[in-house]
Parts: sequence; structure tokens; C-alpha cells
Amino acid sequence: MNNIICEVVHSIRNKEKINVNGYLMVKDKNRQNLYYWCCENRDTLQCNGRATTRLIEDQHHLQSVANHNHAAEASRVNVVKSINVLKERAQQTNDQPVQIIQTIAADNSQEIYPYFPSRDALRQSVKRIRRVNFPAEPQSLESLIIPENMQKTLDGSDFLIKDSTIGHDRILLFTTTSGLTVRYGTDETFSLLIRHIPALAFLPPDEIPTVFDELKTNMPVEANEIMEWFEHYYIRVTDNIEYAFPRTQNSVEAWHRRWDVLVGGAHVGVFKIIMEIQKEQNRVQLEAESILRGLPRNLTKRKDRERESRIQMLYNDRENRPVMDFLRGIAHNISF
Repeated sequence: MNNIICEVVHSIRNKEKINVNGYLMVKDKNRQNLYYWCCENRDTLQCNGRATTRLIEDQHHLQSVANHNHAAEASRVNVVKSINVLKERAQQTNDQPVQIIQTIAADNSQEIYPYFPSRDALRQSVKRIRRVNFPAEPQSLESLIIPENMQKTLDGSDFLIKDSTIGHDRILLFTTTSGLTVRYGTDETFSLLIRHIPALAFLPPDEIPTVFDELKTNMPVEANEIMEWFEHYYIRVTDNIEYAFPRTQNSVEAWHRRWDVLVGGAHVGVFKIIMEIQKEQNRVQLEAESILRGLPRNLTKRKDRERESRIQMLYNDRENRPVMDFLRGIAHNISF
């Protein structure tokens, strides 16, 4: 019997079990390298089946067994293994519970599947597994406390930069100092004249102040706040045109679609969202390193290439156009 090595399987709660002739045994106690096991059905079936093993080089060698009061289930071990696979996928992927369960079911035979827990029980298991590493969800903004490990990026840099309460609202700002940028925005209900503002960025820097003053005289009153903001923050893209840097916002839209997939659904909890933001920041940082290494950019769509070509033509013809006509031409190719 000393030559029989017992297979070790883990429960959904990561407790060790051993397979002894088709019976699953749970650990009762151990004395140094001698382990005592009892039947997993000890409480439900009042089974007195027991086993003793000796741990040698991380393997359990069977020493003795006591009979059970029930028959072994040939499918039980495979069911537990499949549930362990479900657990791993729940921890390592953002797949919906139904997707994980469907995959597990497809990987098992018709003889084994009837012994699985119900689909609802499996779905609850997936949710429980995913909650195990998170604090309890806060019931109010006041009770929300961000754990220290979520206040840092995955490489240890500061991530939660601002935690502010304004009236009944609370704002959490997650960012890294190396990734801070200044961006501008406006309302697309404003017309072509409003789009002259970002078009200023296509001018050489020394022309912008004069042209900006001229542009202000033609702006509607509703644009005053935008103009004041723009006086402090503007983005110059002259070099972008000269060196053919991309300007399309498609990557932003694609990111939002990707984010929906990463989060994996609605009502996932605030800590799950923060964890995914951490992972996303790490991914962006790694991609930035790839770009620094010289990774070529993705090919843009035809309509975007054509628009860039029109802007390139306008830019090259700048000297032959009055400045306001130049801005108008650029504005025709800008959309918010």
C-alpha cells in the first residue's frame, strides 16, 4: 500500500482533498509528515471512511484506509477538477459567468455533466470567487475607503491623485504624473465658426496670438468661456502635420468599447473597476515602452487618411491663403 500515491485535488475554497480509490477525502489533522483524512461526506452521510498518508517529497503515500458506508462516485473527481478550472477562469478572465459555465460544460462528457452543481450554483460560485479578493462594497460614498493597494499602480507609483468631496458628490481622480495631458473640449452644437478655435493649432506659434485676437472679434457671446479657456490651454499640431502624426479619435472610441469588455458588465462594483483601471494603466505604460522601442503605428482607415491628406494640402498651401480662409478650411475638416 505504501506504493500507492494519492492524487491531490482542491476544493472551490482551495482546500486540499485526496482521491483514495474514487473517494474524496478531506484533511482532518496531521502530525509532522503523517496525515489523517476523513470522507468528505462525513457530515452529510455520517460516513466513517478514513485514510492515512505519509507526505514524502510533496506526494501523499497511502498508509491505511477504513471502509466507507456508501459507494464511490466515479465522476466526483472530474467534477471537482472542472470546478477548479471554473475557478481559475473566474479569477483570470473577465468572461461572463454564462460564458465560463458554457465552456466548462463543453469540455466535459455527457456522463459527467449531470453530476455538476446547477447552473445557478455555478454562476454564484463565479461571482463569489471574484469577490473574494475585494473588500465589501460600500453602501454610501462616505463609507467608501480605497485600499492602499488600489491607491498605487501595479508598479508601485502613486495612482489615486485626488479624493475630493463637493457637496453630496465625491470625485476620485486616478492618474499618473507621467501621463498627465491637457485636453480641450467643446459642444458640437457650435457651428463651423467655433471649429476655427482648434484650427489655430495648425498655425506657426508666432502667428497664433495675432490671429487669435482677430478670431475673438468674430466669436459669438456663447463662446466666451471657451475662448478664455483656450487663451490658457491650446494644443499646437503644426509638427503633427509636418511629421504625419495621427489625429483621429477612433482610438478613444475603440478604448471605450474595449473597456466595456474588460469590466464585463454592469454593477460590477467600485473595487473591480479600480482594479481594471490599474491593469489598464499598466497596459498603456507597456505599450508606451513599445512605441519608444520603435513599434510602427496601426494603419488608419481610408476616410481618415483622406482627411489627413486634405489637411496636409491646406497646410502646404498656407502662404497662398488669407489666415481666416485657412482656418475655415481646417475647420471644415475638424469634428468634435
